[in-house]
Amino acid sequence: MLCQFIRDMLDLPAKNVTILEGSNIHVLPSMPYSAQDFYTSIDVLAELDNGTQVIIEIQVHHQNFFINRLWAYLCSQVNQNLEKIRQREGDTHQSYKQIAPVYAIAIVDSNYFSDDLAFHSFIVK
Repeated sequence: MLCQFIRDMLDLPAKNVTILEGSNIHVLPSMPYSAQDFYTSIDVLAELDNGTQVIIEIQVHHQNFFINRLWAYLCSQVNQNLEKIRQREGDTHQSYKQIAPVYAIAIVDSNYFSDDLAFHSFIVK
């Protein structure tokens, strides 16, 4: 069912979907665990059979900076994936070629845009 949802929403050729752990604790590298560290939790983090990842966020109540938070989740996930590649392959410029795409689907109860369109899409390449 999730696989079909992702295919329908993003038009991706997904055959299999694996649900991944979506919680992250962000530790500031200059200091041990402290009150300045923060925790994020993605509602659903899925990985397709080709390594592509999909973040699914559900926002029931209006939050002024939800779109910014969604961008932060996307950037954080890409960075986390890059760090895994660097740990596995070493820190080279070739690491950037191996970064798999990360998509986000946001299901919201409020309108965050100035129009009445039901769907909005953005691409960063």
